[in-house]
Formats: sequence, structure tokens, C-alpha cells
Amino acid sequence: MERKMVLAFAPLTEAQRDRIAAKAARKGFRAVFCKDSDEALPEAKDAEIVMSLDKRLAKAGPDLKWYCTPSAGVDHVLPELEGTDILLSNSSGAYGVTIAEHIVMTALEVMRNRPEYIRLKEERVWKQNLPVRSLYGATVTFLGTGDIGQEAARRIRAFAPECLIGVNRLGANPGQLFDRVVTLSGLGRVLKKTDLLIMSLPSTKETRGIMSEERLKMLPEGAFIVNVGRGDAIDQKALEKLLRNGTLGGAALDVFEKEPLPEDSTLWDCPRLILTTHVAGNWTLPLTVEKIVAMFLEDFDRYCKGLPLLQLVDRKAGYKESGAVARVRAMEELFDRALALVKKEKRTAREEKELGAAVGSLREYYESPDWRADFEADEAGKFPKDLKRGVLSEDGIYNLLDEL
Repeated sequence: MERKMVLAFAPLTEAQRDRIAAKAARKGFRAVFCKDSDEALPEAKDAEIVMSLDKRLAKAGPDLKWYCTPSAGVDHVLPELEGTDILLSNSSGAYGVTIAEHIVMTALEVMRNRPEYIRLKEERVWKQNLPVRSLYGATVTFLGTGDIGQEAARRIRAFAPECLIGVNRLGANPGQLFDRVVTLSGLGRVLKKTDLLIMSLPSTKETRGIMSEERLKMLPEGAFIVNVGRGDAIDQKALEKLLRNGTLGGAALDVFEKEPLPEDSTLWDCPRLILTTHVAGNWTLPLTVEKIVAMFLEDFDRYCKGLPLLQLVDRKAGYKESGAVARVRAMEELFDRALALVKKEKRTAREEKELGAAVGSLREYYESPDWRADFEADEAGKFPKDLKRGVLSEDGIYNLLDEL
């Protein structure tokens, strides 16, 4: 019986649609491409896989097993999937380049007083003595060290800052890109020394309102903020007050508490503020769409083999976990599945094939540098307490092989 996937993602090129359709056909799927969500809704009623940004398609039909969103954030769809066992994946990792470039652009603009120069141009005033600040020698704090924070750190490093500080839940230093990393409990301490704060957080219960008025006031006078994550991470009214009274040097906001930003919002004419309409991670850069397609196709391969999705979202946390933690969780799922298959008295040909692939993937993991790095990170207490640790034991794979 032919299986069905529905894709309601308009930015796809003809060549990308052809690639997806060809791979789908090889795996026994029929790919249906829709120009918008309204067209996709009736098609999704008997779909097994859906790619869409529209949360309505997450509950369009009873056959849905995997919902992929072409966005990095998943807060819009989580309530729709509550109480189901539908797999949820995102496109985190596709937006790092385009958003990092937006961060660099707007950070330089606010620090070099671009909003005021725009005003002077509109008033036809020739003025040359406006104060500016530099990334050179600055302390830059990254509230969020995922793909976006890492890509931004790589670029800002070229401006010779004094220090790059990362802030995340685990205190881990991804890619060793930051000079110093603290957990969220240390945020207050580092804010007091921050010249530029870059925020790229998802919307979760831990991040909503994280930059409260109290924390905003911890920043030094004249500090700058760039937010490309979610608008609900900042107390918007408090930020505007600090911009208007000159306490903060400037801000660049691409995201807001309410979107679209209402026409009567006072932020539209707020001084020292660069305002963009949630476009930092748009699909207008072809590279972004190509990465989304590549990640979807890689996960589609894994889905068809019964392997854990690389872009799988931890629905409890509300985002895709860091590479190392996600890798260990994926390997744990694979280990548990392989062990369950081993213990079956009779296995079908398909299950034998699945078991062979699982053991091969696990063996590859144990023989790679990743296993040793994950083992040491766990020993150092950098992994969550709820993480299962079967694959991190010294003889995990051998215990499995002994069962065969």
C-alpha cells in the first residue's frame, strides 16, 4: 500500500520538490506538494508524514506519525500534539547563517548609532560627532548557545572582542567557541559586565520573561541588546523605558511579545531601537531552504529505517537538545530497540534487517570519538539527570552483542 507525505512549504524550488518526490517514491511514499495550508488540509487527512508551519495540519488526520516544521521554534505546535505519540521534528540548524549575519548587521548598526544617522538624513542635517561603540574589546554575552548563538560567535570573534560569554542550561561550551560559559543561575553576574547581549532563545517556560526589568537593569549603562529568539523572553515595556531614558545604548529587536506588532505600538518610534519584522530567519535566503530540505531528507531516510530522527524535538523541553545530549538520547533509543529485538524469540525478516542496522550504528558510535567525548561530558556532570546511560557504560555494546 502506498504511503503518503504532504508538504505545505511554498519556498521549495522545482528541483527540491523533484528530489523529495524521487526519494519518497523509492521508499514507497507519494509526495504531495501544496501551495498553502488550506490546500494541504484535506490532503493531510490520510498522510503519514507532514511538513508544514501550520499547526492545524498536526491534527489533520489519524494516520499522522511524523510532523516536521520548517521552523526552528516549535512552541506554536506543541499544544496540538499534546497527548499523542506523533514524532515532532524541527529545522534547527538551518537558520544559523542567515540569523548570525542579521545579528552582526544590527549589532553594528546600534553600536555605531545608525538609527540617529537615519534620522539626521531624513531631516537633512549634517552632523559628524555622534558617539559610537565598538565590538573591539567588548564583552559579548550570548543568551542561548545553540546553532544561532554559535554561528554568531564565530563571526563576532573576527572583531576581536575582549570576551565571548555563553549562557545555557548545562554550562557546556559547544565547539569551544566561547571564552567562558555559565549556567542560567550565573546570568545575573555576567550581565553586570556585558556590553552587548545577544539573545537567541526558544520560547519555553524557563525562558519566558528571562530578561525581566530587574535583569535589564543589571546591564551596564550604555549596553546594547539584540534579540532574534522569541519576543516573550524580554519585558518589552521595561526595555522601551530604558531605551527612552537613555539608560541602554540601543537595541535591535526582530521578535516581539505580540506579532504582528500592533500599528499603535510605541515601539515603532522608540529611539535607539532598530526594529525588523521577524525576518532574521526568513526563507528568503536560498541556503536556508536548501538546509531545511537536506535535514528533512536525512531524517526521512532514518525514519524509513526505524532510526531516531536527528531533528527530533524533546517535546517536554520544547526544543531540540544540544548535539551531544540529543546524540546520546538517540543512541539510547536505538540501544533499547535493539535489545528488545534481541529478546524476541522470533523476528521477521524486516526486524532482522532493523536489528542489523541498529547494531551497526551502535558499533560505529562506540568506535567514534563522539562516544569518548560523551562519556567524559557525563562524568563531568554536564548531562541532564534524567538521561539514561546504558550506551555510556564502558561495555554497553558488548552486553548487547552477548545477547545475540
